[in-house]
Amino acid sequence: YVVGVVANVYNRGLWREMEPVMFRYGNPEVVGHVIASAPADKAMKLKASMETIYRDMFPERVPNSRCMEEEMVEANTVNNNIVKMFVFLGVVALLLSATGLFTLVSLNIIKKMKEIGVRKVLGASSGNITRVINTEFVIILLIASVLGGYGGAFMSEMLMSSIWDYYQKATITTMIISATIMFISSAVSIAYKIYNTTRLNPATVLRDE
Repeated sequence: YVVGVVANVYNRGLWREMEPVMFRYGNPEVVGHVIASAPADKAMKLKASMETIYRDMFPERVPNSRCMEEEMVEANTVNNNIVKMFVFLGVVALLLSATGLFTLVSLNIIKKMKEIGVRKVLGASSGNITRVINTEFVIILLIASVLGGYGGAFMSEMLMSSIWDYYQKATITTMIISATIMFISSAVSIAYKIYNTTRLNPATVLRDE
């Protein structure tokens, strides 16, 4: 006899899709699980009582009881650990990117020192010199933001779909926020270097020993 039908049930948390479940009466020899609902403060008493009843019904079996919330707690623990791992990897990648960009800007400044000195002598402003130094890197960062955003969204989709059936997908807002963080970190990492370059005495650069 069917006693209930539920359209969507999380049998495995967010790891699998929701499935329909049918509840029906069964003979004692085919009973596999007994489920009961109780307030949190009476859960342990109910657990002990159910184990006693279970032993009386099935003396040849050992009762194995657990709270259904433990499944969700375990799933949440795994999810939180994965999130922490992704955040850590993201921070490390951001630091490495900022360090690499700082190195490239420094090498580019060294290569253009005489040009910067000539521009200073001819009256170029700090903004003009900053534009000369940063133009190619801004273009590179814009291209990297577009390609990296779509590539990252595609790869995260593949990774997350291999773990969960229900998850928050990457959106345009996510890409914009990521690109903004990258540009801010890049600006912070090279601002001091560019500031010192714009204040450089051109006589020091153009002097020929």
